[in-house]
Amino acid sequence: MRNIRSLLVALLILASVPCVYAQEKQASEAQDAQANAVPLRVQFLVTEYDGTKKIASMPYSVAGVTSRPGRRDSIGSLRAGVRIPVSTGPTQKADEQNFIYIDIGTNIDYWVWAWTENRYLMTGTAELSSLYGRGLGDEPKESTNADSAPGGTPLLRETRADFSIGLHEGQPGEALSVTDPITGRVFKLEVTVDVMK
Repeated sequence: MRNIRSLLVALLILASVPCVYAQEKQASEAQDAQANAVPLRVQFLVTEYDGTKKIASMPYSVAGVTSRPGRRDSIGSLRAGVRIPVSTGPTQKADEQNFIYIDIGTNIDYWVWAWTENRYLMTGTAELSSLYGRGLGDEPKESTNADSAPGGTPLLRETRADFSIGLHEGQPGEALSVTDPITGRVFKLEVTVDVMK
């Protein structure tokens, strides 16, 4: 009986050694990640052009840190926009309409890695959407005869893109440029990375 107790105690001690080692290893990795993380301010600028004339620009700024090399452990995310109601047709009552809500605006997910001294690599996904339409208040200046589908349902402008860009600290880089197929206007996404001190 005494031998069985001694054996059980010895097995418990041996079983706990890998757990302690694993906890120490995880704590060490977390400390390394914090030591290598560089605090950043990432600035996005979405600009709309009609030919060479700037029509509008929307700046966004997000604070974050760099990811460890080869990992996406420090994800940045930006969501800015509005949910708009869009009619899906009449209900069983003739004077009522069914609606769904659609997100309109700017959505960006990104990762930043320190590349070399004062240079950074950013990889991300951008989704830019806006509305063509009538009867939602002020008419958009870009409104054309093709701005709504039959029945007055608004058309949505939507751009989705994955991007990778190398950036020097403090210098903007163009991550995305797209031309609207209806109006011919150009939308650009510029990115700037600054180290926060």
